Amino acid sequence: MRSVVRHSLLPGAVALGITSPTPSPGQLDSATQGEQQLERFQQLGSSINLAIQHALVFAIHALTLFAELLHETLLRCSRFRLAFGRRQGRPPSRHG
Repeated sequence: MRSVVRHSLLPGAVALGITSPTPSPGQLDSATQGEQQLERFQQLGSSINLAIQHALVFAIHALTLFAELLHETLLRCSRFRLAFGRRQGRPPSRHG
């Protein structure tokens, strides 16, 4: 930073020892705590995101299994009705 200050001064002027202020220990602790808090929030966000993804996968899987079970049940019911109707000797109904 000193070289920038020297180049920007008028010729013949003496550059003073201008540097950026060093943060106090309290400021360093505050900055470190802020970074740690940010990291914790990011980890929490990642955990929530992962939990939502797992819940969605579980829900989709459960719905798929339910749909397959319903489909199989309906097929068995229709087969049972066809077989039961034939055993009774009922002729198929005619609509016309």
